[in-house]
Amino acid sequence: MKNIKQTNRSYIYLIVLLFVVIFYIVSEPFKSFSSEIIMLFTSMSSESITGYLNSYDIVRPLVSIALMIFQALIFPFKYEIVIFANIKVFGELMGFVLSFVGRIIGAYICYDLGRSLLSKRIELITKRVDIKGNRSNYIKNSVLVNILIRILPLNFNLISYFAGIMQLNSKKYMINSIIWATLTTLVYSIKKGYYSHSYEMRMILIRLILSVLVFPIVVRKYKKYWRGYK
Repeated sequence: MKNIKQTNRSYIYLIVLLFVVIFYIVSEPFKSFSSEIIMLFTSMSSESITGYLNSYDIVRPLVSIALMIFQALIFPFKYEIVIFANIKVFGELMGFVLSFVGRIIGAYICYDLGRSLLSKRIELITKRVDIKGNRSNYIKNSVLVNILIRILPLNFNLISYFAGIMQLNSKKYMINSIIWATLTTLVYSIKKGYYSHSYEMRMILIRLILSVLVFPIVVRKYKKYWRGYK
């Protein structure tokens, strides 16, 4: 039943993608709208996002969440500029809430896309080297693996795609993502702008060091777990 649902979701995603491509080709208004949204993010300016949000009235909060979700799907775009724009438009508290909600929805969609569209191919490979599936089950359900993949100095949403492809436990992964998104969204909401380049590089270095420290622990736990099934 679970595999059937996952297969159905993969078909839904592919159909939606097909319709988007068709609309982009045949509909000039949709093509212009898509180009406008992409320009907002490629400008790398929170002022552009701010101006775009202010062009809406009652649906402005929904537009804010939609922009954050779009940013998540096209992961090279920076989520920080949407946070900065939300703070300017909605204030600190509401800006934080909208940014957080958009990031979590986006993270789950990226996770589900990876799981629905690509995980089956990875699973076929793992079955060839691990017939019983014990090794892959450890990776999917390990709390340490969830922690490791989240502290890696990589894009937040790119990691969500990887987590879905690896079929990590969805509840554990989302709890992990909620904690991480809360902390990072709060930090940038308080700052209301980027930190210095040197500070950002130090944070990347710290995450890299933490990843290097956690990785051997994951390997040791994995070996211990696997020996129990021999």
